Amino acid sequence: SVIRAGELSSKLPETFEDLKKYLEWVDQVVADVRQATLYPAIVLTVISGFCIFLFTFIIPRFSELLSKLSVKQPLLTQIVFTAGDFARNTWWLWLGLFLMLVVGIPVGRRLSKSFTFHTDQLKLRLPVFGSLNLMLALSRFTHNLAILYRSGLPIIQALELCQRGLIGNAVIETAVGEVERDVKTGSTIGEAMHRHPVFPALLLRMISMGESTGHLDQALDNVAEYYNNVIPRRIKAVFGVLEPALMLFLIFMVGSVALAIYLPILSLMGSIHG
Repeated sequence: SVIRAGELSSKLPETFEDLKKYLEWVDQVVADVRQATLYPAIVLTVISGFCIFLFTFIIPRFSELLSKLSVKQPLLTQIVFTAGDFARNTWWLWLGLFLMLVVGIPVGRRLSKSFTFHTDQLKLRLPVFGSLNLMLALSRFTHNLAILYRSGLPIIQALELCQRGLIGNAVIETAVGEVERDVKTGSTIGEAMHRHPVFPALLLRMISMGESTGHLDQALDNVAEYYNNVIPRRIKAVFGVLEPALMLFLIFMVGSVALAIYLPILSLMGSIHG
């Protein structure tokens, strides 16, 4: 669609330059995400494997041994051993839930627009990651709308094309569709966007300024450039906090299990000496 618009407006070289910059930005964001998530993903995988091994092999054997010795179990030991029994008896449930999330969500998004809308709405409401998902979607929206508008397409058609998978979030695409309908009835883009709380104040101010000055594409580029600078920093900040949190969780798990096993043994040794 962008290339076709560039041909019709005799701005094909400029259109290819815009596409080049956009694809470079997408590659940079993907590289930043991969770099930031590599270490947490490794740690999370190790923690998951360790927990599975712990609660399916180690804890049940110690639980059986302590039961045979008739050792009084402290509260922490009872909690840990009960969790181990629960995990061992319901492993099929967790496996089914994992497969449903991995396979069911992508299939559901392809088959149902309503399901896609609600999952994307959930993404925007997630703590910490919700604001990041919103910024990524708005960045794609401003990037693509600026390219389409600058390539010579009418604003109505540019807004319509943005709804065809160029934003990556069904909630934002729905809001853009309503903005398109309002613009068709005579509203300005800024006025139409003001009716939707999903659009932040910065974007609203820049679009209103761009409309009033006749430089809408430049205003959209400024917003996109702002998100280009903010998103990598936000990604690094989020995963910078996540790394020590995962390590603390691993230490907590190991310490709790070790203490749960050590306390009954200590009690047994005390009764032997007594």
